Amino acid sequence: MVHTSSSSAIGRGFTLSVLRVCIYSSHDSRALLLLLPATRTAWQSTGRLSSARYYSSPSSSSSAAATASPKQPQEIAVPLSVSPDAANPPASTRPPPLDVPVRAPETSTFSHLFSVGKAYLTFYKTGLGQIFTNMQLVRALPAATTTRSHLLLRERFQHDIRRLPLFGLLMFVCGEFTPLVVLAVPSTVPYTCRIPAHASKLQRRLEAQRDTARRKLLGDYDDVNATIITTRIMADVVARSLGLVSPHWERIGGAPGPLALLRVRKRLHHLAEDDDLLVQAGGAPALEPEEVRLAANDRGVDVTGRTDDELRGVLERWLRVTTVTDNVEERERRMLVLLSRSTENWP
Repeated sequence: MVHTSSSSAIGRGFTLSVLRVCIYSSHDSRALLLLLPATRTAWQSTGRLSSARYYSSPSSSSSAAATASPKQPQEIAVPLSVSPDAANPPASTRPPPLDVPVRAPETSTFSHLFSVGKAYLTFYKTGLGQIFTNMQLVRALPAATTTRSHLLLRERFQHDIRRLPLFGLLMFVCGEFTPLVVLAVPSTVPYTCRIPAHASKLQRRLEAQRDTARRKLLGDYDDVNATIITTRIMADVVARSLGLVSPHWERIGGAPGPLALLRVRKRLHHLAEDDDLLVQAGGAPALEPEEVRLAANDRGVDVTGRTDDELRGVLERWLRVTTVTDNVEERERRMLVLLSRSTENWP
């Protein structure tokens, strides 16, 4: 009876999702060139990596804009107030708590396994329910994205609703054995249905893939002075370090250049928008602990074994570097350098 109601609910959710058409703007297709040594020198001599824009007050920003030269980008006023509601998406976009029962000495193996399976089934049902909750929240949003909370709510809902039909089918067929089956197909699991052990495994795999890609880049180019890193090379490294392409492409020499470049440019566009909205909401201090780790991971930062306070500091450094300029190409170059290196090697 539970399966039947779940199937009908999934069908209704999939039908409603088809009615929602999301249009994203994209940048022009001009290729980017990155000179790692030259770019770093330019930052130190002209950019100075200052935090003036990041911490500017409305009054000081307005006066600076009035006296600025027409050839220089104007400073953008950034409120200093911290707004957690604007910075963090609803808790329903993240997995619910998973309460796995502890086996008592007098409990039989069968009874314990049955209780564990029931706990996982309850977890998945709650996660699926959160997807429909998020659907109602998305419908109530204004047409334009005004806060980081709105942006991430839309993106996570779209991610989950695309995976809902197949995951719902797996859950309908496998029932309590779903946690074992999805280990073979992790990409089919919505965000709200990822168990902690599954999420940790995916995180460790991504960080290992990220380390391999960065080591290869440093081994090939770091010992050459004034080496020009083309868009294709950089896009391939960043795409692998962020998990934007399947690791199976490694078997044939890497993902196609145009595919990696397209996905990297979309991610850069998303990160630029996310940075601006995060700064408007008060920066890293406004983020909840779980969102700190998610934001750091989105920016290519390894989070395993690091504290929340340490990751907040890393996000502060990222924002100071990437939001100091309004020039799109310069901003993308800065993000590419940060994404292609571990935090210990950031400028």
